[in-house]
Amino acid sequence: MGLAPFKTVVNGKDITPIIREFFVSLTINDEAGLESDNFELVLADDGKIAFPKADANMQIYTGKDIEHLVFRGSFTVNSVKLRSPDKQIVISGDAANLGGSFKTQRDFTWQSTNLKSLVETIASRNGFTPAVSGKYENVMIDHYVQAGQSDADLVTELAKEHGATMKIADKKLVFFERGDNQSVSGKTLPPVPVHITDETEAEIELKGSGNVKAVEAFWQAVEQGQKRMVRVGEDTGKVKKLSKIFPNEEAARAAAEAVLYQEQRSDYVLTLDDFPFILGVQAERNILVSGHARKEFNTEWMCSKVTEVLGTDGHTLSGEFVIPKQNVGDIPRLG
Repeated sequence: MGLAPFKTVVNGKDITPIIREFFVSLTINDEAGLESDNFELVLADDGKIAFPKADANMQIYTGKDIEHLVFRGSFTVNSVKLRSPDKQIVISGDAANLGGSFKTQRDFTWQSTNLKSLVETIASRNGFTPAVSGKYENVMIDHYVQAGQSDADLVTELAKEHGATMKIADKKLVFFERGDNQSVSGKTLPPVPVHITDETEAEIELKGSGNVKAVEAFWQAVEQGQKRMVRVGEDTGKVKKLSKIFPNEEAARAAAEAVLYQEQRSDYVLTLDDFPFILGVQAERNILVSGHARKEFNTEWMCSKVTEVLGTDGHTLSGEFVIPKQNVGDIPRLG
């Protein structure tokens, strides 16, 4: 099959011609959330090849042909290992350097702002380029005390409350609605076709039967001096109640909707192992499955994480996929 095309650039220098003859494998893990993308590059060690220092910047490109390589990420090298007796160099790193000010505890009071502006401010003051969905401009934050809380923890908490995905990649802080298969600009992306064949190992795990039918959240009505409740989901059935008291009805509803979707989407998990590389399969992007023996599962699935492996014997993907938000009501339930 031969080695698939790739390109690696370290601190601005293309080292692909240097490492090609020593190449063993390249693995890239793409996952939504604060768990940043990471890579592992394995090279044969002849005792002479130089390897990048820790904190070096490595840009990686892969694809189906050398003329159409796709940028897979900008990574910070954080580990170099020398394996024996295999005589290999293992270079690994993350797409996000989450140290420094982003993980430092802060005391700060947010007043009369919106979620989009808050996340953009956090991104800018930590040296990231903000990429925030425009829908969060309408989510008002009247008052929030950030007491002894790092910016990383704050933005992660807000992402969970508002059903968003927060990710640090390529020096960008990305914050957009989870499960909607949209770009940051709000454009709906077409699903990537994935056909299951006899050579693809596919498994659908049925984890539940939709036990949680509704979620209730509470918010503080300041003027009335009392708690109010919002409920999302069905009118009957098992209810999950959130313990946190939210500052307003909008925040409470957003949190309840986010938790309900998280409960519903975990009922089924599709796992695909070692299928041929397909351009466009990435975390938070939908795929359109065909070829499954049960037709009800030949539908759209959202990629929660994917691993790309490039070796001398092929170029493959393995991933986990869940039901996207727009299809939650259509998933078959266990009887």
